[in-house]
Amino acid sequence: WSLLEACSATGDVERANSFMAKWRSLGLQVTDEHRAALRKVYVKNNDLEAVEAQIRKLEKPGLKDYGMVVDAAARCGNLTAAELWFQEAEAAGIQLRNAYAISVNLMFAAARAADMARCEHWFRAATEARLQPNGAMYTAVVTSAAESLDLVAAEHWLRLCRAQLGPDGSEEATNAALRAAGLQGDLETAEKWAEILLEDGRK
Repeated sequence: WSLLEACSATGDVERANSFMAKWRSLGLQVTDEHRAALRKVYVKNNDLEAVEAQIRKLEKPGLKDYGMVVDAAARCGNLTAAELWFQEAEAAGIQLRNAYAISVNLMFAAARAADMARCEHWFRAATEARLQPNGAMYTAVVTSAAESLDLVAAEHWLRLCRAQLGPDGSEEATNAALRAAGLQGDLETAEKWAEILLEDGRK
């Protein structure tokens, strides 16, 4: 399956499918590793339908399987699909809420959809699952505020981020807040955060 891993790096779906067809024609066993590597190729191409179709074929999808389809949906900006797969996993007794990557993917899916309420929902769900907020989580929620053109919320979440993580852990979130100010046309605030970033770099 190393060839499939190589295909996943480039997103070469045609070559990956061709390899799998030849593999099957030789009567060789298709393993979980093969299927996981093929899903990575689909994810690379944001081909959510292909990932979902493969998951549906599994008798009993596991944590990695559900994690990958949630990731694929999030990368495609399909928040509804990401949340539905999350709920299906939880109903099957697989706890996704304890995984940082899943929480961050859901939050960024909401951010891409400019759905700040859902982004904040998944932030709270992560903390309720006893995940300590990290830079990626704060960046996602600040980004959701930026996409929603809510500069007040962006600054609120950024201040929480900087208070908890300090300058080193909040650089990406600060950049997101700067972007929010720029999208709002608030050059004064944008310059303020730009100066703070520069000051952080000198410390």
